[in-house]
Amino acid sequence: MKSLAIEKNYTLNLIDIPVPQIDRSSALVKIHGCGICGTDMKIVHGTFKEFETYPCLLGHEAVGEVVEVGSDVTAFKEGDKVLLPYLEGEIDGYIPSHGAFSEYGICHDIIAMAKEGRGPDSPGFNELFYPQKKVPDDFDTECGVMMVTLREVLAATRHFGFTAGQSLVVFGGGAVGLSFVKFAKLIGMAPVILVDIMDEKVDDAKYIGADYALNSMKSDIVSEIRKLCPQGVDYTLDAVGVNELISQSMQLICRGGKILIYGISPVVSMQFDWTLAPDNWSLDFFWAPDKILESAVHDQLVQWISMGIVNPYDFISHTFAYADIMKAFDVLEQKKPAKKIIVKMT
Repeated sequence: MKSLAIEKNYTLNLIDIPVPQIDRSSALVKIHGCGICGTDMKIVHGTFKEFETYPCLLGHEAVGEVVEVGSDVTAFKEGDKVLLPYLEGEIDGYIPSHGAFSEYGICHDIIAMAKEGRGPDSPGFNELFYPQKKVPDDFDTECGVMMVTLREVLAATRHFGFTAGQSLVVFGGGAVGLSFVKFAKLIGMAPVILVDIMDEKVDDAKYIGADYALNSMKSDIVSEIRKLCPQGVDYTLDAVGVNELISQSMQLICRGGKILIYGISPVVSMQFDWTLAPDNWSLDFFWAPDKILESAVHDQLVQWISMGIVNPYDFISHTFAYADIMKAFDVLEQKKPAKKIIVKMT
């Protein structure tokens, strides 16, 4: 099968590798599509925090169809649509960074594993198994792929403790930032303010439901937000991975406010002057999605999508065929305005 590799010199390359083999508690999945995220781009450039495993196989936001199941599997059946199939173990000298830009992947039945005595404390068990979930048959490839990001963000809102009536500033108008805006408004937060450097993304934020959206290239953000929230905001959230936003956020939060870091910065250290901040405040890094929490919000998200409360297509800007996967990565390299970029494998 085909798979997208990053070679040791950080170049992208479509390679041929063996189709993965299932065991009695796993399922073979024909991958239909996979999304590109900021993590992928940092791995491509060799700037992802503590990631040094090259050559590797890329991709982690996949949806596909079950084509074969192990003898003990009951959670999935042939024909089911499932999220987060991936590859594991060294394959022809390549280590998967989930490896979902591949034609096939694996999902695991954690109930079957537990019955076999291979539960969470057993060798080979991975928390990535928890959010490997079925999606409704009428959810198409784009919807399924976008659910991965939406689940991660919805889980993060629970981790951060967002509640109705609290104020929030989101830095970054990509798919992640817009998802935070959407869920914050559904929770009842107000005001919800998005900041970006592109007018197109400011417009996207207004469409999604932000109370205010500002272009930081055209406005004094601190001054403008302080006019809206004179006592400061409850939360700021970095959805892009720019360390300087921590210093800027210290000028925006209220006493007891929180600076939230969700975007992954390629720079892992910095100095800042906390005299800019109020007396009491906190800094919360949440780079790695909590897979148990992500699993827990799955049914809520399916319900919201089925009811039309959340429209996954609002967060997608580009879809490419697998044959054009290099063009998909070029869009991000060129820093063109983009939301979620999806590669359809079939």
